Amino acid sequence: MERRWIEPETAELPMDLLAEVGGHPLVTRGLINRGIASAELARPFLSADHYSASSPSELSGIDRAVARIERAIRRQELVCVWGDFDVDGQTATTILVSTLRELGARTIFYIPHRESESHGLSIQGVRRLVEDGVSLIVTCDTGIRDHEAVLLAAELGAKVIITDHHDLPEELPNALAVLNPKLLPIEHPLRDLPGVGAAFLLAWALLESAERGEAARELLDLVALGIVADLARQRGEVRYYLQLGLEQLRSTRRLGLTALIEVAGLAPEVLTESDIGFALAPRLNSLGRLGDANRAVGFLTTDDSAEAQSMAEELEGLNARRKLLTGQVMQAAISRIERESALRETPAIVLEHNDWPEGVIGLVAGRLADRYGKPAVLIVTGMDGVGRASARSIPGVDITAAFAANSSLLEQYGGHPTAGGFSIRNDRITEFRVALYRTLREVQPIQPTLRIDGTIALNELTLELVLDLERLAPFGPGNPSFVLAAKDISIRAVGTLGRNSEHLQLQVVDARGNEAKIIWWQGAREAMPEGTFDLALRPRSRYYKGEQEVQVEWIDARQAKQPLSPIIRPRMPTLVDLRREASPLVAVKRLQNEGVQVWSESSEADELAVHSRWDLTPTAGLAIWTIPPGSVELRAALRKAKPDTVYLFEDEQDKRSVTAFAERLIGLAKFAINQRGGRFNVPRAAAALGHREVTVEAGLEWLEHQGHIVVEQREGEVWTVSTAEEVSGERGPPTSTLQELLRETAAFRDYWRSASISSLRRMIP
Repeated sequence: MERRWIEPETAELPMDLLAEVGGHPLVTRGLINRGIASAELARPFLSADHYSASSPSELSGIDRAVARIERAIRRQELVCVWGDFDVDGQTATTILVSTLRELGARTIFYIPHRESESHGLSIQGVRRLVEDGVSLIVTCDTGIRDHEAVLLAAELGAKVIITDHHDLPEELPNALAVLNPKLLPIEHPLRDLPGVGAAFLLAWALLESAERGEAARELLDLVALGIVADLARQRGEVRYYLQLGLEQLRSTRRLGLTALIEVAGLAPEVLTESDIGFALAPRLNSLGRLGDANRAVGFLTTDDSAEAQSMAEELEGLNARRKLLTGQVMQAAISRIERESALRETPAIVLEHNDWPEGVIGLVAGRLADRYGKPAVLIVTGMDGVGRASARSIPGVDITAAFAANSSLLEQYGGHPTAGGFSIRNDRITEFRVALYRTLREVQPIQPTLRIDGTIALNELTLELVLDLERLAPFGPGNPSFVLAAKDISIRAVGTLGRNSEHLQLQVVDARGNEAKIIWWQGAREAMPEGTFDLALRPRSRYYKGEQEVQVEWIDARQAKQPLSPIIRPRMPTLVDLRREASPLVAVKRLQNEGVQVWSESSEADELAVHSRWDLTPTAGLAIWTIPPGSVELRAALRKAKPDTVYLFEDEQDKRSVTAFAERLIGLAKFAINQRGGRFNVPRAAAALGHREVTVEAGLEWLEHQGHIVVEQREGEVWTVSTAEEVSGERGPPTSTLQELLRETAAFRDYWRSASISSLRRMIP
């Protein structure tokens, strides 16, 4: 989706801030764009030495947690640290396990397996731990919604301390203590800490109580890993701990991290947040996505250099496999979106598949959200009848709040505003998709935006400038890296990069003849601008073969502003209104004889040679004989046919009858069972019925619920169906989802009949 550029105001820069920064005006402008408009605010932002950290005691419940853990240490009770499988959970678990052991606690730890157990504190796990003698469970990066498991622990005589950062439920679990930064006021500097931050505060408080508070600093390398990996918003303590944590990471004494840094080919003394985000975190995450995340704790705490090296090499292999699987799922998702044009019109991308690796769907969802400028939800439909989903969102859209609004359709859900997940029964996916679309239409930004920090000429992209800008690092959510605009750019040469040539390396030139090399990540599949354009770019410094240099990344492009040139608007087809034609069949036959293509679906006008939405080809004239089921299908058909003239009719059979729709759908299902081995093509069936694909999916689920068919498999647009062993004598009422979808189509068709021609013109792409 095209982004609207927000360019900086040209107001005069504050002299005190300019003097404090003492560098390029772009640095000062960048601070102002981030809400830092005075020298007093700039000092602690630019240097951790000027920041005053909050006390762990400001986290509600931490005193009770410390007291109960100290009691467990004194009595040598068995304590279990229960973590989560992503990097935030791995590092949080490592921090508490290592701290508890350092203080003399009898400690074990457990991280669930992603695919077989999913997130959270489970009832089975709690029961097993208590049977093994555990009397205190401390969670990391999880537990805030696990009411039943916490209650069971209490019934069995164990206590639970929750450290988590995910969004709060309406009612907190009845734990001994709940340590969650989200319980603090919205502007509190601790509020944005991820799970590793909550665990660190507890560890720090325990060390302070043992008069060993200075040892907490050695944990900050793990805190930095978790902050970057979890995309925590950089303000307050998040930025402060990341600044300190990067310093600690550059000289870490953890043999596992040292080996991982070496295997990744990084220079430890100049490690940045980008190195965590693009090199270290993905390798650690691969363990939780494709293996057993419990091993991460041993890797991050081992004092055996051979074991550390062996494990680092194993992570390298897992990460390569993760890249391969991510690319395969990404390619499948893009292919489906490009094939099904209706998906480009929806307020979110919701795709399901029964064979996607659950460990990579979150990564793919993030890439799809970036690519298409809207939330993306990927669901793996399970053999047990329950699908598991990962979602990523865009700025301004709280995806977890959208899940909460439709929680009655979900088994479980959780997450943050920008990322979340849920489990759902397979037979409710279509209903959820419709409900989520409805929710997001109310909150979706009209157009995504891109904030520009300043305008620059290509010859100004020097290492000196980039290093000056990087004084605002570390970058991340809440403190994005600089995006600059270069005007009047044209492309001189294009090359490819990457194992699969998925990236582009461009040689660009501006109007003054200045040249620059630009990297366009994942740009090989994108449409390249022609002629002259404005380029949004991100300059970075990097080390290559021991030398520091500038690397410039392509972010976005827009048509160059040329006020003297005429504005060229897309050609709009001429609309000819024949909805009230006295003899419509005669009229459409005449048009057909003149070479006009006729689009008709589910019509009884057998004497016409018609095209379905699948058969349309570019044509000068298009007659729309039957009323389309919706505006999305109308736009998709017109984009395909590209007509100069559109003739509007309104022939329609009785398609609002649920009974008639169901009878025809059963007929198509039986044909698929008898003639195609049960392979039911949803888009083709939608065209044959004159309905939307989502309506056909809801209809199939209803027929299965009524005992007429069995849905064996859903694989993209093709479902596999079979005959049910027992067929009920009468069909029950349709589901509310199917009823609503049919009503929406009926309402659109009623609108088609009565709307003015100018109103209908507004639906034309």
